[in-house]
Amino acid sequence: MGHGVAAGLLWAGAAFAEDVYDETGPDWQIPEIPDVSEVSPAIARARSLAKTTALELGATEEEADQAAFLVPEYIAEYKSPHQIAFEEHEGEAPTDFDPNARPTRIPKTTEPTLVPKVAPKAIATGKRVLGWHPYWATMTDIQNYQYSNLTTIAYFSYAVNSTNGNADSMGSWSNTPLLDWAYTNNPNLKVVLTATLFGDAATHRFLTNSVACSNLITKLLIAMTNRAGRSGHGVNIDFEGVGSWTGATAAVTTFMSNLTTRFKAANPNYEISIALPSVDWYANFAVSNYMSFGPYSLDYAIVMGYDYYYSG
Repeated sequence: MGHGVAAGLLWAGAAFAEDVYDETGPDWQIPEIPDVSEVSPAIARARSLAKTTALELGATEEEADQAAFLVPEYIAEYKSPHQIAFEEHEGEAPTDFDPNARPTRIPKTTEPTLVPKVAPKAIATGKRVLGWHPYWATMTDIQNYQYSNLTTIAYFSYAVNSTNGNADSMGSWSNTPLLDWAYTNNPNLKVVLTATLFGDAATHRFLTNSVACSNLITKLLIAMTNRAGRSGHGVNIDFEGVGSWTGATAAVTTFMSNLTTRFKAANPNYEISIALPSVDWYANFAVSNYMSFGPYSLDYAIVMGYDYYYSG
């Protein structure tokens, strides 16, 4: 992202007189905006959206062209930390309930107990602090989470089968002690189930199949209570790499509408959220529409801004 900021600053600069220091050098040439024919249709669409959005926000034609130029050509191949970690551990057995997995693991028969904390900072009113618990985490992790510093834990994950909406895998969701530990240490803490689906082809196959979409919602509703111990509190949707196919935005919105409506109708207290990319290059997520699905609405959206950070 640093390259994008630097480039933006260079583009915004006025022409320098010869006696003014120019860090680009006297022979530096302003790069030409690539012709759309030189890139893939997906990148061309993303750049067109970037330009249109910039113009709508009051940019000049030149500034809008510059915004389009800054759209990277690698976005179709980009994988988030969630997807990378999921693929790295794909096929592994869950490790957050097996007492023999690691020597430091406590026995399964041990009851949840309050874990003493050292002066935790209070969460500001109206703020949410969510953390993902992957199925490859350990019982030791569960014992040592700072539950009082969290509002939501998202179990990772229900891996969606793109053909029918069934679970390719669901980790240890049905019997993980995480929910009992969470309640014992913080009765107000919610534990939700994350549903994951990655890639252009998979998301297109799934979101254009209304039967599969409906089946997934049914399976997620069943998963809330069809487990040992306490029930789940809702779902977090993590669909990544949706791509630039025609109708993607409407398909995502329709799915989120049906999901939210059915969950809230089943239990108004169910918490529904969605994980969003830091930059929605293809404008696939019409988040403002998620706030009014009839009498219901999405509870919140999470921006996965892993690339944005600073020291201090």
